[in-house]
Amino acid sequence: MQKTENYPDGNCLVNSLDITSLAGDGDPRILSVPKESSDMEDLKAHVNSVSSDSNDVRQWYVLRVTYGRGLMVRDALTELNVETFLPMVQKVIVRGERRFKQMVPAIPNIIFVKATTAWMKEFKAMTRLPIRYFMDSVTGKPLIVPEKQMKSFISVASLSEQAEVLYLDPTLITLAKGAPVRVKGGIFDGAEGRFVRIRGDRRVVVTIPGVAAVATTFVHPSLVEPI
Repeated sequence: MQKTENYPDGNCLVNSLDITSLAGDGDPRILSVPKESSDMEDLKAHVNSVSSDSNDVRQWYVLRVTYGRGLMVRDALTELNVETFLPMVQKVIVRGERRFKQMVPAIPNIIFVKATTAWMKEFKAMTRLPIRYFMDSVTGKPLIVPEKQMKSFISVASLSEQAEVLYLDPTLITLAKGAPVRVKGGIFDGAEGRFVRIRGDRRVVVTIPGVAAVATTFVHPSLVEPI
């Protein structure tokens, strides 16, 4: 279960995850998932032949993954040589008297996959993995994230081990007053988003509408340029 915390500026921070949603040791639902290792080579050969025969360009799809199995889906797709992005964040996990830090999926039940339309169609038809498309509410078709937008999102979200980036609820965050900017310099160089104040700091927020929003750490105004 995703938990949120509201702030006076109207933004909503995704600040914790219910431990039962994590794909890891101790979750009985993970152990009950049928393993596909015996069929993996056949699946790989088949879907890759579809991909090689297609002139489609690869695009970023958003997939919903049931029961917090994002790590399992990511690993299976990696074995198929498919590019994915699963945003991760470091959390303090408490189990009994033990407390330890662990990287866990930052956005429950969501993974980004870069593939052609033909490949995705064939893969979804053959796989037993618990996935389905995140649909575009306007077109009614699978949501496609533009390459430029995805690049900015990854450039911020992938730095969660180096910087305390914030994941925000994209349905509640208020960005109307934030100026569109590009970061020039520093670890977030090149990221494009809205320059807003969150928790007292000026940050650049990159959003994928309806799906995800991630904010940088403090960015000095001298390090942004309007776009």
